[in-house]
Amino acid sequence: MKNLLFLAVVLVACGGKKDDAKPAAADIANDDDYMKKASAGLDEAMAALKADGQDCDKVGDDLSKLLSDPTNLAVEAYEKAHPDAKKKWEDATKEQKVAFEGLVMPVFKACKDNKKFQDAMNTAKAKK
Repeated sequence: MKNLLFLAVVLVACGGKKDDAKPAAADIANDDDYMKKASAGLDEAMAALKADGQDCDKVGDDLSKLLSDPTNLAVEAYEKAHPDAKKKWEDATKEQKVAFEGLVMPVFKACKDNKKFQDAMNTAKAKK
C-alpha cells in the first residue's frame, strides 16, 4: 500500500490544470520551473481530493485527467532526465506530502473497489 501511495503522490501531485495549449516536455525550462510546476500540481491534487471527498467516480475522473495533463507529462519527462531535481523536490515537499497522505489514505480505502478509481490507478502503475 505504501508503494501505491507513493506512486499516486508522485504521479498525481505533478499534474496541473488541463490546458491543451501547453507544449509537452519543452515546457519546463529549468529546475526552478520544474519545482514550481510540480509543487503547483501537488497543491491542485490536494484541492481536488478535498473537493472530491470519497466520491470515488469523481476521484477516478480527476486522477485520470491529472495523469494525462500536458504539464504532468512534462514534469514526468523532466524527472526522468533530471533525477537530482526530482530528489530536491521530494525533499522540499516532505511536509506537504504528509498532508497529502492524510487526504489520500481514506480515499484509497473507500475507493479500492471502484472501477473508475481502479482504472486510474492502473494507468498510474503502467506509467511507472
